[in-house]
Order: sequence, then C-alpha cells, then structure tokens
Amino acid sequence: MPIMALRAATLAVAIGSIHGVLLQRQSLQQVDPLARCVDGSPAIYYWKASSSSNSSTWIVDLEGGGWCDSKEDCFLHCLGTPHLCSSKLMPETIDKQGLLDDLLDPVLKDANKIFISYCTSDGHMGDGSSWNLQFRGARVVQAVFRDLMQRFHFASGDRRHLLVLGGQSAGARGAMEPQTK
Repeated sequence: MPIMALRAATLAVAIGSIHGVLLQRQSLQQVDPLARCVDGSPAIYYWKASSSSNSSTWIVDLEGGGWCDSKEDCFLHCLGTPHLCSSKLMPETIDKQGLLDDLLDPVLKDANKIFISYCTSDGHMGDGSSWNLQFRGARVVQAVFRDLMQRFHFASGDRRHLLVLGGQSAGARGAMEPQTK
C-alpha cells in the first residue's frame, strides 16, 4: 500500500503542476463587424501558433458557460458572469489548460491552438439580436475560421489539415453545430 499511496501522491503533484499554454488575444472586429458579444463589444478569440512552422494540425476549443433564453435570464446571466457577455475586460493573454495544454497530449503538442472566447450566451449557435442584446455565436465561430483561412491559409487546397474541434458545456453544444457557411 505505501507504493500505491506514493504513486497517487506523485500523480497529484504532477497534475497540480501543469502550467497550460499561453494564448494571445485576437479581435474579430476587422474580420466581421457583426461578430459581437451580448453587449455589442467585438468578439475575440485566443491563439498560439505551433512551434513547428509547418504544422497543419489545429485544435479549436469553444469555451462553455451556459446560455440564456429570456430578457430576465440574460440580464442575470450577464450580471453574474460579465466575461460571458462582453470582451471589454478580457485580458491580452490567457493561460489555458486542458485540451490545449502541451503537456497533456504529446501527439498534439505541436498543433496550432485556438480558444474561442464565449461571450454570446447562445451555445455558439446564434446570429441575431433580441432585447437590445446580440446573440451571434455561430457568426463568431465562422469569423474565427474565416480569419484562420485568411491569416494562416487554414484549409487551403495545397495541403491537408487536421482539425480537432471541442468544447465544454455550451462549447460542446456549439461544437456539434455545423459551422460550414
């Protein structure tokens, strides 16, 4: 039993020391002026290019955070979690763990990393407005892919790309929605 306890303690220390990956903020204002957060601020995503200049592997992680479906519900949702309704206070860089972490999956270590910030409260599926609020999650995801195609020639015809798309909570729901427009 002492060896098992030691292994468990070692694993706990190893998991607790994972630092994540540092990602840089990117605005979608110039890509699509209608790619907006609930409060009308420009939607954003975070990214880090692969350390390998020729990587054609992309990990795209859609942030979760629930959603709202009435004026009152949206007001309370945005009041309680303002970062899920606005990009105004979002930092220039973020340190992400989990799916994007280099240490967790050595196979995907050299992938390009994308984290789509969730500020639309619509499960990454909307493209409209109600109650003077913007619900444009699908448009935001489409704008991110359009930006990747323009800036990095993602999905260009000259080479094959591997895309790993995932998310948590509302992000998982958004990952199930075809974003093919």
